[in-house]
Amino acid sequence: MVVAFGATTVNVDRNVAMHGSVLFTCVEVLGREYTTLSSPYYDADWAVFRIDRHVPISVAFPVPVGIDGPLRVTDDAIYPGTPVVMIGHP
Repeated sequence: MVVAFGATTVNVDRNVAMHGSVLFTCVEVLGREYTTLSSPYYDADWAVFRIDRHVPISVAFPVPVGIDGPLRVTDDAIYPGTPVVMIGHP
């Protein structure tokens, strides 16, 4: 899986080439969940994964996690101070 920072619907629709500095490769999936609205619990669509290199501030800003303790995605935890970036469509 390739992660493209800065990709927009307009860029994708126009088949705009993206510079390699904003393209990253997923090297490990730490956790994920997908349920639909038909699920008796809730609608979820998320994944936490590790990419092949550090993301420079010029590409994306880290977001704080685990303010009330570690964020658990599996048996592992992401601890406060770990740099993570949120991507996707809100």
